[in-house]
Amino acid sequence: MKVEKSNMTHQSNKHFNTYKEGLDLEVLRRYCVEHGEVRTFLRGETLENVGE
Repeated sequence: MKVEKSNMTHQSNKHFNTYKEGLDLEVLRRYCVEHGEVRTFLRGETLENVGE
């Protein structure tokens, strides 16, 4: 019995996330730079605990 390899697992990733190339995120980047905040955390400190 001959087993053929799936082409899906052996294709290159050249088209992976190509949709990002057409997005213009400059407006969001500028907003984040102008309105963002720098936050620091101590080692072991968490931002949010989910599911407790």
